[in-house]
Amino acid sequence: MDLLAEFKSYCQQQNFYQPGSAILLGVSGGPDSLAMLDLFCRIREEEQLDLAVFHLDHGLRHASREEADFVLKFCQERELSCRIERIDLPGIAENTQAGIEELARRIRRAFYYKYAQKLDCDILALGHQLNDRVETMLFNLIRGSGIQGLQGINPTGYYRDLKIIRPLLQFHRSTIEYYCQERRLNPRRDRSNLSLKYSRNRIRNELIPYLEEHFNPELIKNLASTAELIAEESAFLDRITTNIYNDLVVREEEHRLDFVCQEIASLDPVLQKRLLRYIIAELLDSRQGFYQQHYELMQKIIQEEAETEENKPARDYDFPRDLLLRLEYGNVSFRDRIWQALQARNSCFEINLKGEGRVELPRGVSLQAEISELPENWRSLAARKNIALVDCRSFSWPLRIRSRQDGDYFYPLGLGGSQKVKDYLINNKVPLDKRDRLPVITDGTGRIIWLAGERLDERFKVTPETDRVLILKYCPEA
Repeated sequence: MDLLAEFKSYCQQQNFYQPGSAILLGVSGGPDSLAMLDLFCRIREEEQLDLAVFHLDHGLRHASREEADFVLKFCQERELSCRIERIDLPGIAENTQAGIEELARRIRRAFYYKYAQKLDCDILALGHQLNDRVETMLFNLIRGSGIQGLQGINPTGYYRDLKIIRPLLQFHRSTIEYYCQERRLNPRRDRSNLSLKYSRNRIRNELIPYLEEHFNPELIKNLASTAELIAEESAFLDRITTNIYNDLVVREEEHRLDFVCQEIASLDPVLQKRLLRYIIAELLDSRQGFYQQHYELMQKIIQEEAETEENKPARDYDFPRDLLLRLEYGNVSFRDRIWQALQARNSCFEINLKGEGRVELPRGVSLQAEISELPENWRSLAARKNIALVDCRSFSWPLRIRSRQDGDYFYPLGLGGSQKVKDYLINNKVPLDKRDRLPVITDGTGRIIWLAGERLDERFKVTPETDRVLILKYCPEA
């Protein structure tokens, strides 16, 4: 096999890059990443590629420093920029609950992103090959996985806005080993890959050879084809899920996503789960920490809300990674920890207004007060949700604009009596987070004049004797 020609063909087929692309290569010094680096070096002039290399010394083995020096020298000989970071992975692992393999992967990913940003590279190339894809597929199958995990490793992916490519993914390990030998690359060998302490190594060194010997000598090729077929079907379902998400999302913010429970519940259960996984990834950047039981519980909660005849006030459910799932009046809202922190910070406020003017409230909200002769069109003005007309003889300064408090009550216009603010907001199905942000305007004696954007108090309304009014204009957040 002419690996160089096949490599170029695969890159074009997968549309990994365009001529002139800036690519960061993750290079460990082993056969796979070193072969990838050499192949890119051979095509960089033809494709006008801007290449840079990153190597992470995990500090796991005595030979790791020598491997880092080897990669640096290899790059210098080819006039390539090479950045090296050294960490004490065992020391870091002592202070976390993550497995050392998962921790190493997460730290590498963070460094890759950091240096891609620093070096203006919008593509990261990694040296995974065909055997890696099959090993990952088997690893996920053994521990329990859905269709996503059974794809193994995909040729292309993303971490945030960084495109990740795997240009060796269709090539067998033995092909790459032969290429290294033919090109005299002299790659470094990580002896820990032979250790049976790690599950992945046992799959590579024990399970796959056993299956090849006793069941199918073409195991790698056949399972790789199966993974590719699964990936194609999964990509099709992903496109459907994306369309469903775009059709159903009713509120889309950086830290919050809202949906109607009935619309999710009406989907096929398979699409429900895929939509939930999509939502988690969209909100939290990854689905790490979420498993089958979490998605099933979300389905059950949403289904029960959709089937109930009475739309109930807010109920909160906690999920991994501080995800808050709130059910409220037939809707379901997914909120991350940042949203919750911002809510806590902005929920309490109090501002005094001694006369006409405008005050700024948390979250971009404002309130304006001006005194005027009673306008001829006062009835149409008073009918607007965000405007209140207050008889100037009915209140005393200063006005106090504050968040709601326990025990608040007022006389809602037209109700014919008093009511607790809490009961009013619940009865009128005002969402809980909006209740906490709702400005309550009181006069100098502490009486509630207006729940901004909701209802005026009966005691402050315009009467036949009114000649001058205080016009309050509430500008809520967009």
